[in-house]
Amino acid sequence: MEAALGDVPRWIEADLDFHEAVAASSGNRLLDFQIRGLRPVIREVMEIFNSREARTTADWRKTYLRHVLVVDAIRAGDAEAAREAAAQRMAELERR
Repeated sequence: MEAALGDVPRWIEADLDFHEAVAASSGNRLLDFQIRGLRPVIREVMEIFNSREARTTADWRKTYLRHVLVVDAIRAGDAEAAREAAAQRMAELERR
């Protein structure tokens, strides 16, 4: 994802891959199936969302680091920290 910062098409694909990896690692086969099946729809939503406004390098970095927090928590086996990091990301999106 870091290599895609600022490049909207590459970022979207990396973000989709991120969400698919999280779903796959959850062990929830239904969630995994749904996320993969909805990829075209989610991509379209991301394209619309990412075209709404110009983003600075700092904005991209902040978004990336929020994803890193989720991954770090998952790797540490800390479900509560992963949930909190994801919730903070969603709250950030709602403010935009």
